[in-house]
Amino acid sequence: MSSEYSTNYFDYMFNNAGRIGADRTDNTQRTLQNTRFANHMLSSYFNESISSENIDFVSKQPTMTISGLARGDGLNGKVVDYDSLLLIKTTQERPQEKLQLMQRPFVTVPYLGRGSCNPDTESQLLQGESTWDKKGVSTIMDKSFLPYSMYILDNNMEKHVKTQEVEESALEGWVRGGIHSRELSGK
Repeated sequence: MSSEYSTNYFDYMFNNAGRIGADRTDNTQRTLQNTRFANHMLSSYFNESISSENIDFVSKQPTMTISGLARGDGLNGKVVDYDSLLLIKTTQERPQEKLQLMQRPFVTVPYLGRGSCNPDTESQLLQGESTWDKKGVSTIMDKSFLPYSMYILDNNMEKHVKTQEVEESALEGWVRGGIHSRELSGK
């Protein structure tokens, strides 16, 4: 026999999945036959249920999980019941709450870590003060300018504002304040 067809025996671990022989590019004919032979030898076609030895074997391997879809029933209810019994039979760390037949007046529990509470003050702090000043729709400011409009001017300034004479630097026909629009259509 040549060395190409000889079988190499070595210690094989299921959780040794990070080696280069498990790479997809290394699937030579020899590795494919070895894999198929191992799958055939490890398959139990006659086992109807999973025994505790199988569960112990699988639970020691980090890369294997128990499945009930292929053969057998996987983890049956007995394991779940056993786990529940372990949890239920233990002593409780905190006592269970007393049975209350009356519904609570509030759904949430207030935080009492800072002493007694005053709900009215806390809600006012949370929501802010209520103001009754309505915002106006007008574009005029709320501030009154009445004292400035009634301000008494000196005689020279009042005469200058009320006169409609044309100033020296203005164009001919210019009127302070402009001409009425009715007079424009006639020209």
